[in-house]
Amino acid sequence: MIPLYCKTADFEEPPEAMYHLLTRDGLFRVLRTGLFTAVLSVEGVPDLESQKSGLQLGFPRVPRKLMESVYGFFQAVFDRWEAEAIVLLYYSPEQRIFRVAVPKQTIYRYQNGSRWHTEGRVS
Repeated sequence: MIPLYCKTADFEEPPEAMYHLLTRDGLFRVLRTGLFTAVLSVEGVPDLESQKSGLQLGFPRVPRKLMESVYGFFQAVFDRWEAEAIVLLYYSPEQRIFRVAVPKQTIYRYQNGSRWHTEGRVS
């Protein structure tokens, strides 16, 4: 098995002629001989099992009626101002309920000729 090292601020070159190096930029295989040192980007470590990225949520589906009201809010904001908006969705694991909050927010509009335009930001 080829050893694996993490490149931290205090990293020092290990004695092995071949090793894997985990860095901020990804995984590399380092091979040193008397003639050269090669540092090669690799897609994985052959001796290890594979793992896929994923996400498993720890809460139930957001109720349809609640999502429809959030969508309706976004649609109303867009229809009136052609703007984006912010909605905060809260979930209480103890009570197993969702809540929605709409904070005070500001959109930014400007007039170009006779037409109003909305910037793609909200605060």
